[in-house]
Amino acid sequence: MLSDITLGQYLPGRSLIHRMDPRVKLALTFAFIVFLFVASNFQGLALMVALMLVVLCLSGVPVSQYFKSLKAILFIVLFTAALNLFYGSGRRVWGWKFMQITDGGIGNAIFISV
Repeated sequence: MLSDITLGQYLPGRSLIHRMDPRVKLALTFAFIVFLFVASNFQGLALMVALMLVVLCLSGVPVSQYFKSLKAILFIVLFTAALNLFYGSGRRVWGWKFMQITDGGIGNAIFISV
């Protein structure tokens, strides 16, 4: 079970990313995380996703390996998205008794999930 969790594990390789100085990789990772939290709209988030895809291609690690490592946090992402559906303002899309989903809630859920 624990051997299937690859999130954060080092994957050996000979790519440009693998050959970089570890301090540079750490600083760039920190900067990436800061920019993720600063991104306040879909354009900023799309830029960060594009940057991540470039790094993914440069690393030479198979895309399937990345998706395998994300399985560990999939439940948390889906749970957070479900909660965000109900906490948004805007036009009502669906409702039942005291619960309602708005277009703003859908936007928040997508933004947080990505």
